Amino acid sequence: MAGRPKKYTKLAEMSAIEVYNVIKDIKTANKQAEKLGVSLAELNAFKYKPENKKKLDALKKADQKKQADRELGIEIEEVQVIKTKPVEKKKEKLTDSEAFKNVKEKIKKGASNIPLNDFIDKAEHQKIVDDRDKYQEEVTKLNAERNDFINKIKELEETITKKDEELQLKELQIKAKERDLKSLQHSYDRLDKKSADALKMNDRFLTSKYEKELNQHKRTIEVSAEANKNLKHSLEEANKVIKEYQDKETELVTRYEKQLEEKQNTIQKLETDFITLEKSYEALMSKTDSVSNANWDKGPHLTFNIDKSELIQSQLPQKLELDKQSIERINPPSHYSPNGLGTDVIGYLESQFSYEAYKGFMIGNIIKYATRTGRKDEEINELKKIVDYADRMISFLQRENKVADAG
Repeated sequence: MAGRPKKYTKLAEMSAIEVYNVIKDIKTANKQAEKLGVSLAELNAFKYKPENKKKLDALKKADQKKQADRELGIEIEEVQVIKTKPVEKKKEKLTDSEAFKNVKEKIKKGASNIPLNDFIDKAEHQKIVDDRDKYQEEVTKLNAERNDFINKIKELEETITKKDEELQLKELQIKAKERDLKSLQHSYDRLDKKSADALKMNDRFLTSKYEKELNQHKRTIEVSAEANKNLKHSLEEANKVIKEYQDKETELVTRYEKQLEEKQNTIQKLETDFITLEKSYEALMSKTDSVSNANWDKGPHLTFNIDKSELIQSQLPQKLELDKQSIERINPPSHYSPNGLGTDVIGYLESQFSYEAYKGFMIGNIIKYATRTGRKDEEINELKKIVDYADRMISFLQRENKVADAG
C-alpha cells in the first residue's frame, strides 16, 4: 500500500544512518527489530559489526550532544518554517473600474444633450473635446491612485507574510525556551530538595552541638554556684574571725590608751614631785646650820625618785612600740611580700593577667586557704592570708571600676 514504511528483508540493503533513524526513538531491541521487520539476531549482528557499531555510536553521541545543547539553550531545535504565499488579487480592468464607469456615464449624458443638427457648432465641439480630455486626465489620475493603492496593498501583504514567518519563528523559540525552562525548573527542584535536606541535616547537627554546649554551661553554672556557696560560707566565717580580732583590737587599743593616759599622769605627777623636791633641796642647801645632815639624809630619796622616773621613761617607748605592733593592719602573707629585689609577686601577676584571669586567681586562693584552714598552717595565719587576698581583690575591683557605688 502507498504510504506504508518500506519493509527490509535484509539489513545489508540499509546503511547505518538509515537504521539509526528508524530505531533511535525506540528503547527496546525487540521493538527495534519489529520496526525494521527483521529478527533480533539479525539486528544484533548488524549493530555489533565493527564499522556499523562505530557509525551508530557516533550518531548517538551527536544526538545526545544536540539534546544537551538544546536543554542549555545553546542550540534551538530546527523546525521547518512554513512560508505562506500571498494570494494575488485579480487585476481589475480599467474598463471595469468604477471611476471609468462614472466618466463613461457622464459622457453619455453629455452626448445625449447635444442637439442633433446637420452641423455642429465649432465652439461646442471644442467644449466636448475639452471635457473629454478633462475626464481622460481624471481617469488617468484615478488609475495612478489605484495603482498606488495596489502597490501599498502588496507591500502590506509582504509585510504581513514576513511578520507571519517571524511570528512562527518566535513561537518556535518560545517553545524551545519553555522546554529549557521546564528542564531548568526540574533541575532547580532537584537542587532545592538537596538544599533542603542539607539544611535539615545541618540543623540537626547544630541542635545537637548547642544542646551539648548548653549542658556543659549548666554543669559549669552548677559547679560555680556550689563554689560560690562554699566561698560565701568561708567568707562569712572569715568575717566572723575578722570581727573577733577587730573587737580584740578595739579592746587592746582602748586598754592601751587608758594605760598610756595613766602613764602620762604618773609621769606628770613624778615630774611635779621632782620639781617640788628639787626646790625643797635647794631650800635646805641654803641653810648653813644643817647642810651636812640634809645632804646625807635627803640625797638618796631624791636620787631614788629621779632614777625611777628615768626607768619609766626608758621603758615607755618599748611598751608603746609593742602596743603599736598589736594594732597595726594585718600584714600580707610573708611568702608573697616584696623580696629583697623589690618585686611584689601578686602585683606582678595583676599587671600580667587579664581581668577575668586575675579575679579567678584571687578567688581561687581565697577558696584554697578557706578550705584548708587549720590543716596545713595555723588558723590565724590562714585567715590572715584570706583577709589579704580579699583586701587586694577589693582594691583591684575599685581601680577597675568593677564595683557598684556604695549603697
